[in-house]
Amino acid sequence: MSASHTPEETKIALHEVVTEMYDKIVKGEPPTMTLPVRTKNNIGFDKSLGVYKYG
Repeated sequence: MSASHTPEETKIALHEVVTEMYDKIVKGEPPTMTLPVRTKNNIGFDKSLGVYKYG
């Protein structure tokens, strides 16, 4: 389903998002965030849990 990321990679990615939002706020612009679109290609059914998982 999804690629695994190290804690450091995750920390860097989150820092980039927060920095971008902060910079927009400082400039007086409304912060925005883009989320990935969910399709059948990136949602899978976990038989052991009996639920759909995003990935």
